[in-house]
Amino acid sequence: MKVIINDKEITLKSSFRAMVAYEQITDHIFSPSTVTDILVYFYCCIISSKDYDGTMTFDEFMDYLDENPCILQEFSEWMTETSKQNEVFNTKEAKKKTTARKK
Repeated sequence: MKVIINDKEITLKSSFRAMVAYEQITDHIFSPSTVTDILVYFYCCIISSKDYDGTMTFDEFMDYLDENPCILQEFSEWMTETSKQNEVFNTKEAKKKTTARKK
């Protein structure tokens, strides 16, 4: 997913780096169940991007979202789709392990 913030295009990825940043900021494991969790994870995806130049604070990010509320919906849809794609890989891996154990 790509977003444009402060006239800069940032490519977002669901990555271990973003999850680690999330856990460091929140001091709990990644389990997005509240709006706050999603907002913090969104911010972590931004600050973990190779395109991020290190100039946006969380308050500035919140100001940006207040001015562009539809971007949160886009991020939520992207996050849901990314999670579904990862589940497919986990399911395939679980099937491989189950098949290997049966042999």
